[in-house]
Amino acid sequence: MKTGEYKIYPMPDPKARDPHTPLFDKNGILWFSVQNGGFMGRLDPKTGDTKLFTPDGAPGQQPYALRFLSDGVRPWFSYWGSNKIATIDPVTFELKEYVLPDSRTRIRRMGVTSDDMLWYGDWGTGKLARFEPKTGKVTEWEGPSGPQSQPYGMTVIDDKIWYVESNTRPNNLVRFDPKTEKFRRGRSPAVAASCVT
Repeated sequence: MKTGEYKIYPMPDPKARDPHTPLFDKNGILWFSVQNGGFMGRLDPKTGDTKLFTPDGAPGQQPYALRFLSDGVRPWFSYWGSNKIATIDPVTFELKEYVLPDSRTRIRRMGVTSDDMLWYGDWGTGKLARFEPKTGKVTEWEGPSGPQSQPYGMTVIDDKIWYVESNTRPNNLVRFDPKTEKFRRGRSPAVAASCVT
């Protein structure tokens, strides 16, 4: 930022043409998905060393969303091409996959609450879901705009889940409070702002 200089890190495999969703772990290692290439990757910015991993069944599964729990070192990610969430051991690179209960499930974004629960909007069903990493249990809620709402962008603020229903016109901004299990949604800026209260 001080000098305005930048450095390009080429991918070690020509099939890795679409690095996606970059996220640093607490040790400064950059993890990323390569959706169409079918890889998960990690880059050490200090050395430039880049490793690509091919999850089971890729490239058809298409690694996509990426998050860390509170440990900050073990990446969790979803597949766009199948109904799974997976995680990689950052030391052994052992992969563990969890098959989600609905075969239509497709996840584009995830969030994490302070209790280390992974949350995702299910693009394929319009539902909001909570995934428990310790048990693999999934709990689902019907989204406010129904099965065709296509939940996409997501973040967590003060343990409330915020996401966008991308297939409504105009798009809806949705807030979900896990304590009350209540949704609020807004379309116009004024109504969307009321979701904050």
